[in-house]
Amino acid sequence: MITILFDTDMVANWHQGEPGFRLPLQSLFTELSKHGATITKFISVVTVQELSYWAQAHGDITALDRFIGAEFTILNFDRLIARRAAELQRDVGRPPRAKPKSSDKAQVAHWFRDAAIVATAVHHKLHYIFTADRELNGFFNHITLVIFAWLRRAEQPSTRWSRQPRTSP
Repeated sequence: MITILFDTDMVANWHQGEPGFRLPLQSLFTELSKHGATITKFISVVTVQELSYWAQAHGDITALDRFIGAEFTILNFDRLIARRAAELQRDVGRPPRAKPKSSDKAQVAHWFRDAAIVATAVHHKLHYIFTADRELNGFFNHITLVIFAWLRRAEQPSTRWSRQPRTSP
């Protein structure tokens, strides 16, 4: 069995039908299935909160709930995971500073949510995190699961997978 935690940005793009995400993901799942792999897809309750905020603002909460229920198992965030997230933040150091200064609070809040999502995957001993968020890179040197970062390059219209190396904490 292959276990994957999907970061918020991946779920949002998939839910919105972004072909640059949906079609390659379906191809990846099909290819893995051909080799007998069973894929279990997870999201953090933090991702549910982030997406629910967006969906409520756009009047699309029912569709989001149906999509999440059909595709993912939701992993809760508890005291142990909160402590692991805090350890990751300590190990990584200060969050990246956003410019201009007015966006610093938003950047720090994003950093806290990212730590919670990464710690959820670590706590549940999942195999992979799929993300399109380059800001997660700071956490990857402090965990032992494999990360696939979905990268878009301005000079290349297509998307591709980039594997972050597995490291020891």
